[in-house]
Amino acid sequence: MNELLELIGNLQDCPWATWKPATLKFCEAHVCERIVAPAETWSNLPYLLVGVWLLVRGLGRTETRFGLYALVVGICSSLFHASYTYVFETADLAAMNLLGVEMVIQALRKLGWMKGHSPIAFGAILFVAAFLLLLGTVGADRLLVFGAFVAVVLWLETLIFVRNRRLKTPGRYGGMIATLALFGLAYVFWILDYSGIVCAPDRHWFSGHAAWHVLNAGCFLTLSGFYRSR
Repeated sequence: MNELLELIGNLQDCPWATWKPATLKFCEAHVCERIVAPAETWSNLPYLLVGVWLLVRGLGRTETRFGLYALVVGICSSLFHASYTYVFETADLAAMNLLGVEMVIQALRKLGWMKGHSPIAFGAILFVAAFLLLLGTVGADRLLVFGAFVAVVLWLETLIFVRNRRLKTPGRYGGMIATLALFGLAYVFWILDYSGIVCAPDRHWFSGHAAWHVLNAGCFLTLSGFYRSR
């Protein structure tokens, strides 16, 4: 009993103890420091490197936007895993949804369904709706919002592919195929880590969720190349 009380007391003295806790928890054990999950935090560095790389290259508006998205995701994800607080968890997921909004708009414009409509206004409405859904969910259910974006994008891209085949105007899909391959592999690591199938809680230099970050950072490169080719 005394050991339990001592543990509770120690947790209350941790840097982020007064903040509302996050609703998601991955394999890595939390430490009572400013950076709660070191491996999950430092592994966001590739997002920042990719973001800076895309901005420095400056090949066009598409790469500039995806460079900014990579930076936003990297910063928000770092803050979430460093603190494991609800507010930064929400910011991390909202940043992912921001990317989802961009991909939906890109597909709608390619289909010609955005004519006469402002993509900025539509994107804002879509993002706010997704954000409200985030506020109404907890735990793994919060990831379903981004999952819905992915499903919609795949459906729209399938329509584009079928239309192009019918019109005999094939597009370049190397970037999208590479993105799906990276994302699929990253998701395998996410599942293995989140479910505890492959888990070493006290290994604070790398983890399955860290692999998810590293692989997904590459998706910003492949996606920017795919949309730029259009």
